[in-house]
Amino acid sequence: MSKRQTAAPANQAGEFPAYRIQWLSRLMHGDTFEFLIASIILIKGAALAVLTIGDISPALRVTLERVDQIAFWVYVVELVLRIVSYGSKPWMFFKSGWNIFDFIVIGSTPFFQGQTVVVRLLRLFRIIRIFRFLPEVRILTTSVVKSVPPLASLTVLIAFLLFLYGMTGHYMFGQEAPES
Repeated sequence: MSKRQTAAPANQAGEFPAYRIQWLSRLMHGDTFEFLIASIILIKGAALAVLTIGDISPALRVTLERVDQIAFWVYVVELVLRIVSYGSKPWMFFKSGWNIFDFIVIGSTPFFQGQTVVVRLLRLFRIIRIFRFLPEVRILTTSVVKSVPPLASLTVLIAFLLFLYGMTGHYMFGQEAPES
């Protein structure tokens, strides 16, 4: 067996670097905790979707806004626990793109307190995090993103060819085109 086949990522094997708090890291990276957070993200997304309906009852609006606030505080606790799980090297938390994304979305919320729409939109962006749990969607999304530059080049090529054909048609057949 090669080294590549025997080496497993730290969080899959349940082993983390020595500077991390092992039990907390296992908890934070466990399937149960990840599923709980994903469920809260989906429930919150559904609550925000219902809040876009203009004529919902005031009691339902208050309940859904309370769901939004509870979800925010769950996110704050999750973020703090994730940072604490890095033990003696909390700055290592910022090595992961998802961690930076979560930190920016959750950390910027207090700065927009008076702007409810902005705050809700920022927190709604956490739904993107669901892609972490769906490898097939992540592969598809990565493929689509990687295909954008070649598609842009193809668009330029097609536009150039249409221009050439249009100019050729105008100079070759423009005299015989009926006047409008």
